[in-house]
Amino acid sequence: MAGGIFVVLGLYGVGIAAVHLAWLFQHRPKDVRVSATKPLRYIFICRNNEQVIEWYVRSFLLYAWLNGEALELFIIDRGSTDHTPRIIERFANRGVVHVIDEQTLRANPAFKQQSVIMELGRQEELGNIPFPS
Repeated sequence: MAGGIFVVLGLYGVGIAAVHLAWLFQHRPKDVRVSATKPLRYIFICRNNEQVIEWYVRSFLLYAWLNGEALELFIIDRGSTDHTPRIIERFANRGVVHVIDEQTLRANPAFKQQSVIMELGRQEELGNIPFPS
């Protein structure tokens, strides 16, 4: 009986620790663990990608945070008619992503050359995500 109580209390303690770690992750200062090297720069091109856009953004942010890398995410929306613009707007309002248009990309070849461009609607690009090692 006493062993069961300790198991329950232990699981309760692990749950409390997980909640606190998640809160700390969400409320950490923006400049924590930012590397002195050039930031990783990705441009996501999307159209009606509400199912995956948030996953991509959060995955890239987590990868950069875990590796201490600076990250810049830019998103080009090609006229989405689903909830993709709302999701992008939410991230943009928090300063997580920058919304640009295709004219900006065409007008600045150096910007395009220094970025990794990914079309989110293309499933074959999932296996070729170019994370530096």
